[in-house]
This record gives sequence, structure tokens and C-alpha cells, in this order.
Amino acid sequence: MSKTKFVVFSQGRTGSTLFMDLLNSHPDIRCDGELLYYPLPLPRTLIDIRSRICRKQLYGFKLKLYQLSEKRLFRIPENYLGHLVHEGWKIISIKRSNILKQLISLYYAKATRLFHRRKKHPENYEPRKITLAPDFIMRQLKNRQKLTDRENALLRDLPVHSVSYERDLLLPGSHQKTLDAVFDYLSVSGVTVKSNLLKNLPYRMDQILKNYDEIYQTIRNSEFKSFLMEGDAEDVLSEYESPVRKQDRCVS
Repeated sequence: MSKTKFVVFSQGRTGSTLFMDLLNSHPDIRCDGELLYYPLPLPRTLIDIRSRICRKQLYGFKLKLYQLSEKRLFRIPENYLGHLVHEGWKIISIKRSNILKQLISLYYAKATRLFHRRKKHPENYEPRKITLAPDFIMRQLKNRQKLTDRENALLRDLPVHSVSYERDLLLPGSHQKTLDAVFDYLSVSGVTVKSNLLKNLPYRMDQILKNYDEIYQTIRNSEFKSFLMEGDAEDVLSEYESPVRKQDRCVS
């Protein structure tokens, strides 16, 4: 029987690690992490080898948008997803619609060097507030919007199963339904999914940012004001990705 292969394509801080964890709940699925986190001379060879040596019926790996910008990885990065589809790979796209919260999640993780949290970590972790310059946030929002536009362009003409962070991953109660749909897409029987990943700092933006009022005033008068108003009472850093320090991260 031929192996089903898939790629989980996303940007950072979109819940992709949680999604991978849930996928790996299935006894017939192996989803590796970011195989291309570090530049490699023969990335396609590595992916092919990992797929071949995997003993499970379904194999996949995570691919981040920025990794398709590395021309040292691929001669024509924009064609790589199409190449995978041509070779029979299935694409699962994960997106986070609120790019403001996505950015704050990213820069909070960088500032504290705490990217993820699992149940094995102490529960008495005390978050601290950070300061982000409003003009810096505005520049990053514009850059993030360009990345999102590029991501949409790369996926536009490809067969894709879409997963929304806010709709499908933010709340634990949605996980089983989300993965059942993914299992159908991958043509594999469903199982009960689980993860030991916890929310990473369930606080509103004003509880995370020292200069929240300053940032609020800047963004409310910009083209990004909808991200500020959209569900601001939600958990701004509701990442179900484990707190490990950056140097402890691994690709699988």
C-alpha cells in the first residue's frame, strides 16, 4: 500500500505545534517538525529519506512560509508546494487571521525566551509585561500583511485543506472536530486526539503590554484597527505550543 504524504504549511505562532501534536495522536501518522529549520544543501533529499524510513502509513512535516524564501534551499522556492502536490503530497494550511495578536505572541516569546508550555512545566509560571514601540508594531504589521498576501498567492491554485487558528485550534473543544476533518482529508480512520500542550499566557493585550494604551491609540487610527477590536477580550497569547527555551527547540 502506498504511503500518504502531507505537509503542514504555516507561519509562526499559528498553533502549528499543537496541530502536529494532535496529528501524532494517531497511531498511523508521523508528523515531523521543521525539517528545514536549518539551511541544508539537499533539502528534497532529506525529506524523501525521512518519508521513506517512516514506518507509519501517513507521513508529513511542517514547512514555514519563510523557509520558501530561502533560495539556497530551493532554486525556485515559489514552485516547491506545486512540486509536492505533483508528487502526490497533500497540503494542510494553518492560518491565524488576527496578525496583531500573532505578532505580539511572537515578540513576547522572543522577549521572554519562552515559546511553549507543556503540562510537565511548573504551573506557577508568572508572566511579565513587555514594551513594544508603536512604530515598530506598525512596521511589523505591514510586513506581516505582505507575508500573508504572499502565502495566499502561493496557495491560490493548489488543492489545500485549510485550518483556522481562531476557529479550529484556539479552544480545546474544537480540536476533535478539527482533526476528524483532517483525518477525512488524509483518508485515514479517526481516533480520539490529545495533547499535553497548554495555553501560553491566557491574558488580554492590556495585560501583556506595558504601553498598551499607546499602541492602542496608534493602531486604532490605522488600516489595522480591525485586528485591535476583533475579540480583544480573547487570550492574546493562546498558543498551545509547549514553555521551552529557544535553544532547546528541535526539528522533530
